[in-house]
Amino acid sequence: MVMSTSNPAREQAEAWFARLLAPDFSDVERAAFERWCNDAPQNAQAFAATESLWQRLEGLEDDEVIGPYAQTALEPEPDPMADWTAAVQQRRGQASRGSTRRRRRMPIALFASLFLCALSLGLAIRFWPDPQQLYQSGDRPYTIVLADGSRIQMDLATQLEVDLKPGKRDLRLLRGRAIFEVAHDAKRPFVVDAGGGRITALGTRFQVDRQDQGSVLVTLVEGSIALQSSEQEKSDGSDRIRLVAGEQARYSRMRSAWTRQDANVMSAISWSEGFHVFSATPLSAAVKEINKYSAVKLRLADHSLDGLVLSGNFKIGDARNISVALPAVLPVQVTNAPGEIIVTKR
Repeated sequence: MVMSTSNPAREQAEAWFARLLAPDFSDVERAAFERWCNDAPQNAQAFAATESLWQRLEGLEDDEVIGPYAQTALEPEPDPMADWTAAVQQRRGQASRGSTRRRRRMPIALFASLFLCALSLGLAIRFWPDPQQLYQSGDRPYTIVLADGSRIQMDLATQLEVDLKPGKRDLRLLRGRAIFEVAHDAKRPFVVDAGGGRITALGTRFQVDRQDQGSVLVTLVEGSIALQSSEQEKSDGSDRIRLVAGEQARYSRMRSAWTRQDANVMSAISWSEGFHVFSATPLSAAVKEINKYSAVKLRLADHSLDGLVLSGNFKIGDARNISVALPAVLPVQVTNAPGEIIVTKR
């Protein structure tokens, strides 16, 4: 789920700006507008941002997205009226800067339509970056698609902050595990901060798992990524390593460094397909992963089971069914108990 709020001040500012350009705007409305501006600082700020955005429409006729709409609104009429930008300048008590290009004053309905088109087609993203948003999953995985087209699969109990701006894409994995499928944008690096270790990508697919005790495990599925161990990159680049597909790196806060290793990618990201894929996985680690998705928990009876390893594919979410298969592949036996299944050595 995404935790975000609407912006009433911005919506009200857009409505007021539209009314200010209307030919029937009255003195009573002007007084109400001034009171609204003075009621709260965010009102005045929202109106200033709205005004700035609309002024930037000037000259966007050649824009590949907004151009057709801007051109329609700004094309000359047989009996042209004053430039629509002059309406804003006049309201602010400023003289026109001598524009010789005469255009019609935009009717209020057309203004509103064009403004909404601009917002829906992405102009708002260009001039008004989305505020920082917090996404979190509950007791099931959750998938989000960002405004830039990047796709993120969040494992359960995962929290992620996203801050998209014109020059950068900053994300913070606060807890949990997520797979990032990054939309390519050479002008906006995609950076994931996982608590000390930082992962930078331009267009790739990788998983970040923020584990206990400040450890971070990164698995690269495809493409390439750069890993950095500190907030400030060293001038000689000695704190950075680069992964290629099929590699994994673990960050240790104790050492403030990454260590690289080969990865079993299918096993690492199998949760996103609804399966556990274990390949000589220590039984204790496998049980921890199984219990994460199941209401009924497995419990190892003692440490004598720590040396066992588990291989095989199992459907996520049902430890009871998995426990039935364990004695067939391991020298163990299972006993059902209230709320749990106890695994003992056979």
